Amino acid sequence: MASTGALPIGNLIAGALASKIGSSNTVILGASICIVGSILFMQQISTFRDLVRLNLRAEGA
Repeated sequence: MASTGALPIGNLIAGALASKIGSSNTVILGASICIVGSILFMQQISTFRDLVRLNLRAEGA
């Protein structure tokens, strides 16, 4: 559902943005957003790991 619904919407947004700022700038912007998202995820991974450990201990696994 996410891939079949979100992908065409993302393509539409990227196409509209490319017509305004150019295709290369659109790709650079998209890559920048991916890098920032990856960095934010990397900062939170230890918190996710701790939550998973707590849940496993609570379940007795």
